[in-house]
Parts: sequence; C-alpha cells; structure tokens
Amino acid sequence: MLLHLTHLPCFSHRLREHHRAAIKVIRRMQYFVAKKKFQQARKPYDVRDVIEQYSQGHLNLMVRIKELQRRLDQSIGKPSLFISVSEKSKDRGSNTIGARLNRVEDKVSLRLTVNKHMVCD
Repeated sequence: MLLHLTHLPCFSHRLREHHRAAIKVIRRMQYFVAKKKFQQARKPYDVRDVIEQYSQGHLNLMVRIKELQRRLDQSIGKPSLFISVSEKSKDRGSNTIGARLNRVEDKVSLRLTVNKHMVCD
C-alpha cells in the first residue's frame, strides 16, 4: 500500500524521509527479485537435467503400467491360466485384454449353463 502512496501529491509531502528511504529499499528489492526470476527463466536448459527428468517420468510411467497390469491380472486372470502351452506357441496375439475378457465371459457363461442344467435335472 505504501508503495503507491508516494506517487500521489497529497501523500508525498506527508511522508518522512526515512519512510521514503524504506519505500525505495523495498522497490529495489522487488526489482532485483524480479530481475533474478527473469534471468532464471531465460536460462537455457541443461540437457542432462532434461534427460534425467524424462527418464524419471518414464520410470514412473512404467511403474504405473506394471501396477495396472498386476491389477488386471488379479481381476481378469493371467493369460497362462486360460491358454495351454500348445496354444501359446500357436497364437501369441490372443493374449490381449479383450481376448482374456472374452475367455472369462465364456467360462462364466459355460458355468451358468452347466449350473442351470444341473438345477433343472
């Protein structure tokens, strides 16, 4: 607030000299802080820092993907539970999440039909 009062003619004559000096010091401090921030913003990036940050981000992403895969394996089941060894060697493309979901749905529907026939008999 005091910083802007010095520009008004009615307040400038009321301020004592030590107040004006304090305001000048504050203004200079603000200037040097702003100048330092500006110089830091203009500073070119260090390639090593950029690569390190990229690697760290990539590592975090891989950890999240592994955690997601683990959770999917818990809820859907691992591919090795659905596919025999001979089928694994034949078709590698059936290990997708969609294929695994279809296998789970097929097993569930098969069990429901078996249970329905057992109840009816």
